[in-house]
Amino acid sequence: MVRLCIPFVAGIFILNSAMSSARLAVGDVVSSPSEAAWETAISDRQLVDFEGFGGPVGATYLALGVTFANHNSGVPIFWNDFVFEGVQAMFTRDNGSQGGGGFSTVFSSPQMGVAFWSGDVQFSGSTVSFYDSADSLLGTFDLFDSGTGHGATVYGFNGFISDTAEIARMDVAVGSTDAVNFDKLQFGTTAVPEPSIAIFTGFALLCFGGSQLTRRP
Repeated sequence: MVRLCIPFVAGIFILNSAMSSARLAVGDVVSSPSEAAWETAISDRQLVDFEGFGGPVGATYLALGVTFANHNSGVPIFWNDFVFEGVQAMFTRDNGSQGGGGFSTVFSSPQMGVAFWSGDVQFSGSTVSFYDSADSLLGTFDLFDSGTGHGATVYGFNGFISDTAEIARMDVAVGSTDAVNFDKLQFGTTAVPEPSIAIFTGFALLCFGGSQLTRRP
């Protein structure tokens, strides 16, 4: 039994390494290819839908574990134009024709995954950066390159997952050539193991149990 396990476990390890290297990695954070994939990975999550309020977002969602602060000369406010879902979104400038701006999210406790939809990202230069509780940079991504479905007058998905629950803050800085809306922000702390890891763990237990059985008289 043990002889059979060794090559199988080695193969699983190589497969997992190949899958990991294929992902877009920056520091300890990776981008997710779609909302469905992100929601599958982050099983316990909170949703900020920006519905039913007005004025600055600020500490509106403190009860959910997140506050919104000014960043890159932007002020996060509730917005009634060009939304992804519902009737409101978030914008960070005084009017819809202004480019630049941004926002910062500060989490009450470190998170493992963060995702949001951004509207009208047309160019490279709008970035999202992640920091841990010690204010150390975990990674920076360009929204146009790492997200999916971006372009003029459409919403694109941006999802990110850390290998541990360490995301304490997320800063989004919009490039001066883009005027970007934001909607449906999600975050969570519980991640589902990758399939290869689950297979490895289950088979390792089987191998261990089998080896113990073969040693019995």
